[in-house]
This record gives sequence, C-alpha cells and structure tokens, in this order.
Amino acid sequence: MKRGGRDFRTGETIDAKAYAADSIDIRHIFPQKWCAANGIDSAYANCIVNKTAIDGQTWGWMGASAPSKYLVAIESGVPVSPQDLDAICNSHDIDPVALRQDDFGAVFDARFERLIRQIEDATGRPVNRGDGQDSPFSVQRGAAALARGIEALIKAGESKVVEFKSTGRMNLDTGLKDQAMEWAVIKTVAGFMNGHGGTLLVGVQDDGSVLGLEEELAVFSKKNTDGWEQWLTGLLIQSFGKAVTANVTVAFGTVDERTVARVNVAPASAPVYTTRTKTGAKGAVFLVRLNNTTHELDGPEASKYQHDRWYK
Repeated sequence: MKRGGRDFRTGETIDAKAYAADSIDIRHIFPQKWCAANGIDSAYANCIVNKTAIDGQTWGWMGASAPSKYLVAIESGVPVSPQDLDAICNSHDIDPVALRQDDFGAVFDARFERLIRQIEDATGRPVNRGDGQDSPFSVQRGAAALARGIEALIKAGESKVVEFKSTGRMNLDTGLKDQAMEWAVIKTVAGFMNGHGGTLLVGVQDDGSVLGLEEELAVFSKKNTDGWEQWLTGLLIQSFGKAVTANVTVAFGTVDERTVARVNVAPASAPVYTTRTKTGAKGAVFLVRLNNTTHELDGPEASKYQHDRWYK
C-alpha cells in the first residue's frame, strides 16, 4: 500500500478506507487449487510472495482459475483494458507478462527479489542471505528463461509498464555519446518509479526489432555488459541518489544473438525527483508515466498526482 498498490476493481491507490469498503484482504495470486493441480509445493503456494491485497469481488472472478483465465474475467467484469490491468499488477510487484503466461516460477522469483529490496529499503541494511535462502526458483531462471521473458515483453509491446530504447547512451546517427539519450533513460526510470513500476528494454527499437547493445558498447572504456551496467548505475545515482537507485535491477539476455538489457524498476514509496534537468543543469524535475509516454508535471498538477498516488 505504501508503494501505491492499486485496487484491482477500481484502479485507485489502496488506502485504509478502500481496504475496508472493498473487502480487501491478503489473498493468493496463483489460487491454491491451481497450485496444487500444477505441482506447486504448498509452502511456496501459501507464502507471502504469492499473496497480495485483493478485493472481494475480484477474488470472486479469480476463483481457482489460472491467471491467464482470471485476468480475462477481471477485464470483462470491471471492465478494464489489458494495459491498465497490467499496470495494476505491476503496482503489486507482480510481473504481468509472466502472470499472463501462468509462469509461477517467474512471478515468484521476481516478486521475491522485489520484496527483499523493500525490506532492505525499510531497514536500511542488506538482508543476510545464506545458503538456501534465495528464491527456490532462482536456479530455474537461467539465460534461456531470461531470454524468454524479454521475448515475451517485446511481443506484448510498449505500454504503461514497458518501454523500449534502442540505446542507453549512444546516438545512432553520430555514433557518439549523447546526453539526450541518457536523459531519455532517466526520464523513463523516473516515470516508472513515480507510477507503478515497469521494465525498460535497452537494445530494442520502437517497432520491437532487436538492435542489441553490441554497437553501443564500443563507446565505453570497458566494452562489455559490466561496463554498461556500471555506467547506468552511476547515471542513476547521479540523477536520483543511492537509496532510490537500489530499487532498480539490471539483467542481460540474448535475443536473436544480440544482447538486450532488461532494467526492472520498482514503484517508489515517495515522490522521486531528478537532481538535474534535461540540459544537465541542477534542478528538481518530477516525471510521471501517462499511458506509454513520460511527462513532466509541476505546480498543482504535480501536487494532485502526488496526493492521489501516495497521500490519499
């Protein structure tokens, strides 16, 4: 709720009033009967990673169905568009693409990591993770699984919670580093944080064709994905600070023999401002995701958005 989890039925940010009025309770994302029928260990089916705040009417639409089926029932019952429902799922730290594929392991693994990061954010210290304390599905999330996830995102297309960028830093026309390209990345990440979270794929063009990072890596002194990730981390720290940057994770997958960066962004627990403007000058900018584009808000518009998103 603190991070802006939205009511599945109304789409509004969940607050104490909505929690009571809409019979919201902590319920299963993958229904217990579905988990049992599909061989999911009850310990994982019934743990908090597979639970979130769901209202009574939505719970009725879900029943014991697979997510791929109950999401369609929710869309027709509310009604709500698939894109808007994906954004609601994302506000609960649920990967909507994996959910629509009934991929318990992918949803569990991604949400497990998000919840760990929220614990670290709340306590201000890293979680001690010894042997056997990672997600039980992490060993299944190898290179092939990562590639499948990226391919699924590309197939679904850009939305409120997914965006494609051809490059992160390099201007394709000049072949040189370009501050405007960096600002485009900052803008998207900030919009996701101030919205409902999201995923940025870098190395993918607007039409979904895979360009890859190989050409861009040439502009780095360390010409590999480590160098690219170090650049992105430094850019985000410079733009938002270390605490906010901790809510961003990066993974690299291979699609069509090209490298694509998957940048997952968690929704923020408070408004996030950039520490510089588009021109690079010092200054605070508040950016939000509106449909599949990102816009700057200020004055009364920013105040109203922040009230509705975090303080309602």
